[in-house]
Amino acid sequence: QARLLRVLVARSAGEDIAFCFGGVFGDTFRGLQNSFDDRFRDLSLGNAMQAHTIARLAEEGVRLYDLGSEMEYKTRWAEGGLSTVTLIAVNR
Repeated sequence: QARLLRVLVARSAGEDIAFCFGGVFGDTFRGLQNSFDDRFRDLSLGNAMQAHTIARLAEEGVRLYDLGSEMEYKTRWAEGGLSTVTLIAVNR
């Protein structure tokens, strides 16, 4: 059994209040979704879920965390991004 999916769920009083999940491919984790119940915003559950996920992945030997698409809110968790340019050359 491959066991590639990783899911972390935070609960309070028997209720799911936050989650983080993604897949492991070799030494890389690809984050798919991280979310929390806005009623608990003051607990910084999004950050807590990321921190716990990263700690667990590190214990498994996962070395890289692919956050997926580049979005402003992800910058606190990401290293410097890779910028690319498309160049089209036309022989006239």
